[in-house]
Amino acid sequence: MRRIGLYYGSFDPATTLQISFAVRKKKQLDLDEVWFVLSEEGNPYKHRMTLLRLRLNRKGYKVIREAELKKNQKDQYIDITDDSLSLKQLTYSDLKYLTTRQKRYIMEHYLYLESISKSTLKEHRWQHVQRVAGLCRQFAGGNGYDERKAYCAGMLHDIAKNMDRETLEGYMKTFCPEYIDRNWQVWHQYVGAVILQRELKMRDRKIIKAVRNHATGDDQDILSMIVYCADKLDPGRGYDSSQQIALCTKNITDGYKLVRKEQIEYLKKEGVI
Repeated sequence: MRRIGLYYGSFDPATTLQISFAVRKKKQLDLDEVWFVLSEEGNPYKHRMTLLRLRLNRKGYKVIREAELKKNQKDQYIDITDDSLSLKQLTYSDLKYLTTRQKRYIMEHYLYLESISKSTLKEHRWQHVQRVAGLCRQFAGGNGYDERKAYCAGMLHDIAKNMDRETLEGYMKTFCPEYIDRNWQVWHQYVGAVILQRELKMRDRKIIKAVRNHATGDDQDILSMIVYCADKLDPGRGYDSSQQIALCTKNITDGYKLVRKEQIEYLKKEGVI
């Protein structure tokens, strides 16, 4: 008779804490196998299953859908579930519980974008990011670009915005010293790009480049123009940007040229440049 431990949960996503717990229980209870039984709750099953398997690369463990669970009367089943180890939502601080392969998969499939972004921001900034992400998707759709990629870039563009100046400066000195003489209020774009690469393991160079240039508009790749314009035209900024939004939705290149020109004129007027 085999002794099988059943670990029920959404595993959305599975973390090192849960895996370590299962490994420990398998040894303590002298189990032959541990089955991770995935519920129907959370992100699509295929993503949760893949993220779990990316972390669970050892014999004696199995991933199964709860609706497909079948028990053999010849085996003994022991429930080892510990709900306290489940994440209610994946936040930026929880990334330390994921492997590099899991993070790459998450970024490649645009998963958990909202919870990760929201966890780094103050409420008013979070509201801004949601509007920007929506505009990014709108501009992408109007210009025949990948809407999901544009939404991802918009959702993550301000991931370093609410860092204090001292923290930003530390990143700048270490990773972006060539830009440290620029106004510190744009440092977050460079630091954000660093975080995407180093912490979130983002490999999409266009998204990284769009985040790195969203405040200054220094790049004219279509995604960079989309994020730059969406950031500047956020209706929540308090001025009527409807005409510029309509233009960017129709032709992002023309929209970018207009928005860029208006921004430069504004900054000169304010004495920033």
